[in-house]
Amino acid sequence: MTSQTPKKSPRLQPIGIYGGGQLGYMLAEAARRMGFKVVLYCQKTDESACSIADKVIYGAWNDRQALTRFAKTGIIGVACEFEQADPAGVRYLSESHQVPTHTLAHVLGIGRDRLFEKRVANEASIPTTPYIDFDVGRSTRLATNNVINKDASVIVKTRTLGYDGKGQIRLPNMAAVPGHNWKPGVKYIAEQEIDFDYECSVQVTRALDGRRGISQAVRNKHTNRYGGGMLEYTIWCKGIIPRNVELEAQKHAMNLAEKLELVGVMTVEFFVTQEGKVIFNEFAPRPHNSFHAREASIGNQFDLYIAALAGRPLVPIDLIQPFIMVNLIGDQIYLAQELEALGFRVTDYRKGESRSGRKMGHAVRTFTDKEHCRDLIPQLVEIGVLEELPTI
Repeated sequence: MTSQTPKKSPRLQPIGIYGGGQLGYMLAEAARRMGFKVVLYCQKTDESACSIADKVIYGAWNDRQALTRFAKTGIIGVACEFEQADPAGVRYLSESHQVPTHTLAHVLGIGRDRLFEKRVANEASIPTTPYIDFDVGRSTRLATNNVINKDASVIVKTRTLGYDGKGQIRLPNMAAVPGHNWKPGVKYIAEQEIDFDYECSVQVTRALDGRRGISQAVRNKHTNRYGGGMLEYTIWCKGIIPRNVELEAQKHAMNLAEKLELVGVMTVEFFVTQEGKVIFNEFAPRPHNSFHAREASIGNQFDLYIAALAGRPLVPIDLIQPFIMVNLIGDQIYLAQELEALGFRVTDYRKGESRSGRKMGHAVRTFTDKEHCRDLIPQLVEIGVLEELPTI
């Protein structure tokens, strides 16, 4: 099980990492492999990445004194592991201390708000589900809107702080919206629920000079066991995503990266209908669970993010082996030994207390071929890691 802390050694230029969770830890590993010092900015002393950083600055996202100390470490760029981080702090680094954050504040400002995400996707000519935004004062007028089908069920989400299924509720139709007990001062977005066949994601990398890379599309399944849509597993083998669907998803992701003037990595998630229509769901301007299978790929998302910031050559993700990645949520982390016995590489996020709905780690297994994958996966259902058998 992967949980060890690499030995520290003298490094060259410092890279800043904004956020200290498990993705920050993996970004720090990549930066150290590539010869950089790691300066971490995070809010708590017990976050995963604190153990690997060369220097840690603690502070709230908008703590200007702490941000000033962060800037004065001489960081040559900032990689962000959490799209809900306050973009004002990043903007302060750039405007007051000339830290080269590039377009990060702009991208975070859009990526943390579901309404802004949908709007920028539409501006890039990417199809989305029908949606409408509201707050408590406007909720009574929504039943008569002409955007969402009045007979369709809807998913209502908070516009911000809605990751890993948080802040979501399903209602039978728009007529049910006015009667719900919405929180005053909270902004919401209602999205028409669509009948999709499956979900997929692609990851795009874009460097400061415009160099780009794009991954293949991987197939995802989310679970509602914890009250909202959390990624349960990602699976890939040749042919699992039809080529026309993959090309469409890749085109949309590249267009979105250009629209945002991204510098770094971004994962874009889509719904795919029975007819093969590709519909935008959301994007994450950071590394993502669906691309954790580094042993199945040439190139990996963490090295790519650091390379894009530092002007290094890009080695885009190129999947070469079938794999499955499962998220270990809550007490599933205690199945680590059973998963390792099945040939999985288990990564423990070192979060300490396991709670329902909390990502505690992930496990990855590669396969020689599709049939090998089919033979092993039923055991994941038997031990309780998956709810149902994936379609392969």
